[in-house]
Amino acid sequence: MTFVACVHCKTQNSAFNPACIACGAEIVEAGGPSPPRTTVRLTPPIRSSILRAGDRIGAFVLAETIASGNTGSVHRARVEATGETVALKLLHSHLVGSGEARARFLREAHALTRVQHPNVGAIRQVIDEPPFLALVLEHLEGESLEARLLRGPLPEAEARRVVSEVAEGVSALHRAELVHRDVKPANVILAARDGQATLVDLGLVRTLESRPGTMKTASGVLLGSLAYSAPELVMGKPATKASDLWSLGVVLFEAVTGRRPFEAPSRFALASAILSEEPSFDLLPASLRPLVRELLARDQSARARPASEVAISLRNER
Repeated sequence: MTFVACVHCKTQNSAFNPACIACGAEIVEAGGPSPPRTTVRLTPPIRSSILRAGDRIGAFVLAETIASGNTGSVHRARVEATGETVALKLLHSHLVGSGEARARFLREAHALTRVQHPNVGAIRQVIDEPPFLALVLEHLEGESLEARLLRGPLPEAEARRVVSEVAEGVSALHRAELVHRDVKPANVILAARDGQATLVDLGLVRTLESRPGTMKTASGVLLGSLAYSAPELVMGKPATKASDLWSLGVVLFEAVTGRRPFEAPSRFALASAILSEEPSFDLLPASLRPLVRELLARDQSARARPASEVAISLRNER
């Protein structure tokens, strides 16, 4: 494999990588023009902190903030006329005028309208009333799988059930010719009433016609969560159904063992581990090792079975 040193931080990157895995700067091969320093975003993103409980957006009254990230925030809200609880996902106000940010945000809405499945979060409507761009989503009462795993790994039977339900959600996306690209515990909600797993946050979803480079933002930052990214994504190649299957394998490994299959002190070391190291499969129950080995095969062709068959295997093979 050919490696190229980042012109800014000197980190060694795969030549296939569109952006430095350490600082986010655009990768330039030797002899090429040096990108401007502005390709690295140094200022923190503006949050939706100006929003307060009781504020109204369209027909909805905001309650508390559930989560906030680089591009948007999620709020619990109620329909003013009926009192029904929903979740409002808002694009940060300073991004509403960005064509790229709007397109990525609305892509999630379009994907959700194409997929109706009990293991995929549902959408109610889109609010496009400047300065607000928001998705009105099904409110899921419960906690993320990420929060649950902070208390320790799941028993094998529960891990099988949860990940099989996530696989069913992934399968629904794949049948619609979509790839999620960001399957991870933080994007899985476990229902408070019965523990049913629902896959959420389709902000990085892509059709299968995506091409290399779509993992890159305008500032050159790799999208998605590196710890759950398949080798082909680390190398800057397009996402496929097999990429989501790799992520399922990472989630299953973590759910059962309480740790990820690839861990490292830096993004560069983590990317190197994903590309070259062997996970500690002995940490898994013997009955799960063949499936996890298959899901974490670096060769995409070895991750060939449909996500629906992964779900069946988890339910039936003990």
